[in-house]
Amino acid sequence: LKEWYNRALQLQAENQSLRGFVGLAALPKQRAVTARVIADTGTAFGDALIVDAGADRALTDRYVAMTSDGVVGRVVGVGRHTAQIVLMTDSASRV
Repeated sequence: LKEWYNRALQLQAENQSLRGFVGLAALPKQRAVTARVIADTGTAFGDALIVDAGADRALTDRYVAMTSDGVVGRVVGVGRHTAQIVLMTDSASRV
C-alpha cells in the first residue's frame, strides 16, 4: 500500500510539472450531484426526465446531466426536491 501511495505522489508531481510546462491552468473543482430518474416525461415533441434531486441538493439550471456513458442532457428546471432534464435527443436541445 505504501508503494502505491509513493507512486501516486510521483505521478501527481509529474502531472504538476507537465501542466506547468505546457501552460495549462488547474481545472476548477467540479461538484457532482447524483440522482435517480423518477419519471420519463418524453413525448412525441420532446425527450425529458425528472430526477429526485433539486434545490435541496444545490442543483441549478444548466447543470450537465451525465451517465457513465457520457453527457445525456442538461437541467432546465429545478424544484425543491426534483429537477427536469432535457435530453440531447430532444429536437430542441442544443449543446
